[in-house]
Amino acid sequence: LTSFILSVLCRVHFLLSLLSSSLSSFIFFFFYLSLYNIFYFFFFFFLMIRRPPRSTLSSSSAASDVYKRQVQEGAGEDDSAAGDIVYRISYNTRYEANSGSSVASKGDFKIKIWGDGSPSDTGTLFLVTHPGYSCKAAQAAECFADIKGVVKATDSTKCNCDPSKSGYSESAAQWEPLTGRVQHTYVSAPNVGQITKVEVTTTSSDSWVPEFIKVNTNSIETGNGNGIYYMDVNKAINSGATFTATTTATDSNGVQVNMDDKASHRYGIVKCENAVC
Repeated sequence: LTSFILSVLCRVHFLLSLLSSSLSSFIFFFFYLSLYNIFYFFFFFFLMIRRPPRSTLSSSSAASDVYKRQVQEGAGEDDSAAGDIVYRISYNTRYEANSGSSVASKGDFKIKIWGDGSPSDTGTLFLVTHPGYSCKAAQAAECFADIKGVVKATDSTKCNCDPSKSGYSESAAQWEPLTGRVQHTYVSAPNVGQITKVEVTTTSSDSWVPEFIKVNTNSIETGNGNGIYYMDVNKAINSGATFTATTTATDSNGVQVNMDDKASHRYGIVKCENAVC
């Protein structure tokens, strides 16, 4: 209504200015024209900055809500898992330009973690099969450990990349070398507190040479936890060579491994400071 009135006044004064050619008419004309433009400027300005309704989620908010819902999914479903945490384990197989056969392995590898809490260890846990390789066969999402460290596959689920499943075919899995790339898995196990020792074993004679193994005990939802632990491996792990690392290990000079001395990292476990490693 206001804009309509201003528009009418502008046109009236414009006509008067043409008829009378008086200075005052021109002044009134430009005065009302200015008011008209100022009104529309603020009208569209506030229209643009107006917040969307609370019921409307941006794409990032929606994604965040889905992510949080996945993290919380299944909480409390299994009372036997009370006190367990998710160990987010990442590793990088040493890069090899050719087939990767000397650094990647077609064996199964397990991990055991000790800490200063109670219980003092996680027990032996499955870590990875065919590290340094990528399975090209199609398989259901339930075959992979979710962000809670739970594999939801049943006996009837088609897991073409799982050698423990009946009917598994090595050729059908279509394993291809993937050296030099970081891979990861989620493992649900008892909370052992601050990590003091890690052991990686296999019954396979086919060696795996990881550059590093990193264990993140912090909550994926809150970021709180017992910290992140880094191990510089760079040595073969096979049935005759178990990888063992501790936080109390010392280098060749008898100096205990620490975050500041990078050369000492290959002798044991380093607890990361902030997001350094």
